[in-house]
Amino acid sequence: MTDIPFRDFAPVRRFQPALALSPDGTTVVYSSNASGQPNLWRQGIGDDHASQLTRFTDRAVRDVAWSPDGETLVFTADHEGDEFHQVFVMNAAGGEPRAFTDAPKVQHHLAVIETFSPDGRHILYAANDRDQTCQDVLLLDLSTEAVVRLVTAEGLHGPDGLSPDGRYVAVTRLNAT
Repeated sequence: MTDIPFRDFAPVRRFQPALALSPDGTTVVYSSNASGQPNLWRQGIGDDHASQLTRFTDRAVRDVAWSPDGETLVFTADHEGDEFHQVFVMNAAGGEPRAFTDAPKVQHHLAVIETFSPDGRHILYAANDRDQTCQDVLLLDLSTEAVVRLVTAEGLHGPDGLSPDGRYVAVTRLNAT
């Protein structure tokens, strides 16, 4: 038996579940606390160097998705762990993120499978802004910032994604037992 130092097995960075591969498969973006706060990072596949994209000191990036053309990132971040995630959009190459939602007592969640419409114009997400006990499914037009509420039934609904032609939405309803 060889003596292997514990540090060889201890994580140097802690990663959040936020991880997304670029549409062309060459780059990954992820949330990591390497800066002391869970921020968004970008790294080429096979590259040893990562670039920090966000520089939040009081927010934590929780989820991320690429646009179909690879030019835009959409992500959610909460404030000091309050779990009231807000939706942000930014250029995939870097720059300042722009908040699309600013509702401190509302939870927003991106679609699980396909957040963007096939043409990249819309994003699919859920929010409990209408009723704190219900989670509706919404579609945001990135160019006009218009929001269409697709599902408003009682209960919690999680958007899974848009169909390849953008005509249908897959939604999961969460039921308590």
